[in-house]
Amino acid sequence: LSEYDAILICALGFVDGGFAFETHITVSGAVAEYGPRAAMDKAPLISDRCFEDMVLDGLNMQPGARTLRAVCEAYKGPVFVQPFPDVSDRVLTHDKWGLRRFYTNPQGMHHALTKAKDAALKQITDDAGARLLPLAIDTGEQRMTPHAMMRDIDGVHMSEEYASLVLDQ
Repeated sequence: LSEYDAILICALGFVDGGFAFETHITVSGAVAEYGPRAAMDKAPLISDRCFEDMVLDGLNMQPGARTLRAVCEAYKGPVFVQPFPDVSDRVLTHDKWGLRRFYTNPQGMHHALTKAKDAALKQITDDAGARLLPLAIDTGEQRMTPHAMMRDIDGVHMSEEYASLVLDQ
């Protein structure tokens, strides 16, 4: 590792599975404020603060966070982290978007989830001694990536164009 000028870790912070995946983070607890649906009946009701802690713990357990900590321990140069991109704006009209299946207010839950993810990633990267980069594109208040920047398969995987923006960054 010592021969590298810097290390870039991409796509850290996967929290919303778009319309193809269900993530442990989105089904571990139900936040009453966003109207949990019957699909969340088995999940305990949790407070906003508990939800934020759950997101942090969930991200800390992901292989990417463990890899980040190991790299930062072994490598003394700069380590940059590119966050996992926000989901496609196509989820807004897709019936299989997990947050739509789980909440009557999926957009509100999405905003809470991205806010908690941002805070958790900042803490994880700071604790590891890495630098968190901004998203490769500004997704605005909506916090959803324009679908043109995505592959059509699931609402979470980026296009080659987005990948080029990450490398340019």
